[in-house]
Amino acid sequence: MSDPGRAYLYNSSSKQQASNPQNKHRRSSSWAKGGSNQPDLPGLPRQGSQSLSRQGSALRNSSHEPHLLAPAAAAPPLRAEGSPQKDLRGPDRWDLAVGNLEDARVAFDVIARAVEDAVYLDEEAYKQVQPTMQFTVRLQAQQHRITELEQQLDEANERLLVVEHACQESQKQASALQEELDSNAEVFKMHYGELLAKEDELSKLRVVVQALSGR
Repeated sequence: MSDPGRAYLYNSSSKQQASNPQNKHRRSSSWAKGGSNQPDLPGLPRQGSQSLSRQGSALRNSSHEPHLLAPAAAAPPLRAEGSPQKDLRGPDRWDLAVGNLEDARVAFDVIARAVEDAVYLDEEAYKQVQPTMQFTVRLQAQQHRITELEQQLDEANERLLVVEHACQESQKQASALQEELDSNAEVFKMHYGELLAKEDELSKLRVVVQALSGR
């Protein structure tokens, strides 16, 4: 009796219909009725195929759904302390490992085909979507450029505020200096007026001295 899961993986029609969920119940019924009429696996010894078939029968009895992979069946159970260990270098274990690798490869091909069918776009749909994609790319580029320009404008405004603050400080300093100069000018005018008054007094005193000396 062969494993229905492996028979499904190696069936080309099942590979093509792997992504169709409507055939799931039909395949399950056909596997349940297959029995021992399923052929042995290609590329593997008959002894390894029979071992895998026995494991597939045990899995089918424990669950109604078929299993695509059976990596847990190939691993031997952990032995307790003091219990005898089965020979792990026998042909059965090698056949199981090779069979599991083949199952993994076929399952990966089925999954890759399903993903390719899910994401594939035909030429007409691609031509219809391409202008929208190009417009979206240009729009994103323009938005990115607008964001950069806004950042540059903010930086320029910050620098302008700094310059305006410095200019205001300079104007305040200039006003203070102008007030100081005006004060100094007033003081100079006052001192100059006092000097002129002193000069007039000296001139008058000279005239008096000359008049007194002429007598």
